Amino acid sequence: DEIEALRLGIALVAGASDPASARAAATLRAKISAAAPSRAEEPGSDSFVFASAEAARAAPHLALIRRAIRDHLTLALVYRGQGGAQEHRLRPLHLDNWGQVWTLTSWSETTGDFRIFRVDQMESLGPDGGAFLPEAGKTAEDYLARLVAP
Repeated sequence: DEIEALRLGIALVAGASDPASARAAATLRAKISAAAPSRAEEPGSDSFVFASAEAARAAPHLALIRRAIRDHLTLALVYRGQGGAQEHRLRPLHLDNWGQVWTLTSWSETTGDFRIFRVDQMESLGPDGGAFLPEAGKTAEDYLARLVAP
């Protein structure tokens, strides 16, 4: 069951992430297969496949988002929402995968509030040359606390 859980996670990363993460997942899968071969590794027996148009559209942005979260870099975003294109300056805080859709939880310097953006609907995303320090009221933990507040 544990090896199968690892293989499930690897398949998710391989099919719904950026190219660097997909390569890392393939390398890890090969190492696990060498250490713990199973019937699930026989040709044609892939139990888990994750692929979607949404994930493919999100993939080009994921490596940058991960780096910006890790290094506290601000990002310039043009987002395609229901009301048309919107520009935001973001503090990226957290990435979530909802099966086929990636979302970015962020603090928008533009609106002065938390915003969640679907990564597949980002028209353009890039570093804006800025950085930020975690600030009370503007962190992923603050966002989560707001969700569970009575």
